[in-house]
Amino acid sequence: MLAFWVSEQPIHGKPRFVILLGLRASGKTTLGPVLAEQIGGVFLDLDDHSGLRLQSPNTAAAIRAHGFEKFRVAESQALETALAMRRVKPTVLALGGGTPTFAASRERLAKARAGGALLIYLHASPQVLRGRLEKTDTSKRPSITGAGVVDEVDTVYRERDALYREVAAITIDAEGAPAATVEALVRAVNPGG
Repeated sequence: MLAFWVSEQPIHGKPRFVILLGLRASGKTTLGPVLAEQIGGVFLDLDDHSGLRLQSPNTAAAIRAHGFEKFRVAESQALETALAMRRVKPTVLALGGGTPTFAASRERLAKARAGGALLIYLHASPQVLRGRLEKTDTSKRPSITGAGVVDEVDTVYRERDALYREVAAITIDAEGAPAATVEALVRAVNPGG
């Protein structure tokens, strides 16, 4: 039996939807499941659903096969589906790094925010992001600028930082230890304790 929310408004001051945005390696996919567990919720990663809409195994394959524009449309549709889901538990949704760059997705995020969703920008400096990316397999991460995934961090940061700050309700420093960032996220979601 499925249970549905009757409203997207917070219960007892706590948001039903927490949406994490930020650049690659900011911690959305790593910290999102931990946050969901801490608040008794569920975790969704938009990247997992976006590629599937184009029958691709991952984001990079979807972009290679269909191009950025078609991928952004599929990603926006996946976002719409995720936001329309009604769950018994709070939902933590990790966006793709470029999700807010697409106008239709920004509109959906603005409606979600107006409806009570908490949008949080996980901010880290280009230096920290480069360091994290250098330690990971970037083969499933598509190049955005045509440069290497690590090499393009500064450019992508300059292009997106102000946009992320505009879209998000809260910006959280995600440069420190993961436990400290999760603690800051939990405080943001449960400001009263």
